[in-house]
Amino acid sequence: MQSPAPPRRYAELVLYKTFAELKAEASGYFLGMLWWILEPALYLAAFYGIFRFGLRQGGDEFVPFLLVALVHWKWSASAITQSSNSIENARGLIQQLYLPKWLFPTFALANSSTKFLLTLALLFTLLATLGWLELAALAWLIPLYAVHLLLLWGAGALLAILVPFVRDLKPIIENGIIVMMLVSGIFFDIQAFPPEAQAVFYLNPVAVLMSAYRDVLLAGQAPALGDLGYIASFGVAATLAALWAHRRLDQQVAKVLI
Repeated sequence: MQSPAPPRRYAELVLYKTFAELKAEASGYFLGMLWWILEPALYLAAFYGIFRFGLRQGGDEFVPFLLVALVHWKWSASAITQSSNSIENARGLIQQLYLPKWLFPTFALANSSTKFLLTLALLFTLLATLGWLELAALAWLIPLYAVHLLLLWGAGALLAILVPFVRDLKPIIENGIIVMMLVSGIFFDIQAFPPEAQAVFYLNPVAVLMSAYRDVLLAGQAPALGDLGYIASFGVAATLAALWAHRRLDQQVAKVLI
């Protein structure tokens, strides 16, 4: 059994690995780091143009309603996809030296979250410029992002340690992300459904998250504390399950990746 390194060393490693990966990724493009801004800018511009001037679906209010959810969903989908594949993708490194396997989904989440911050800045700029951003409850984004990160790390780390042992999980995850996007109220207003249907939709913590982000950013309303607790309960459960699975399977990963 390998003795664990001090937590500070792990934090330094996460920061270094995130910076190195982003730098290496940027060096592969002619425009370099400018792509970190151009990609989310084009993403937002495309959806804004389609729904503002093309489809004209749901009126003017539908555009910010959609963009707020899309930006946060894209972060979630990217984080889960990268995290779930992170251990398997690091098979070469894992064969050479020992690192706790929970570090790999942590690297993936740090990478996707850093890019998300740029997209978020662009979203804020767009909302503020067009008069859609409400400032009254912005401080509530802090606990919202905290429970969201907890949920993403727990789910991503649990899937990451299981994928090398159960390869059939990969297509399940890919299709599950698509299904989750369709049932999380990203493209429609759950509040427009009857109360019985709303109750079913809101069993999904991602749907609760999307609704909470819209309340804070577009309505200037604080999210319900019960909603924060509900999301946090899923995050805690996923995190505990991930820590247990990593404790049980960590030493076996190198063998199954041969």
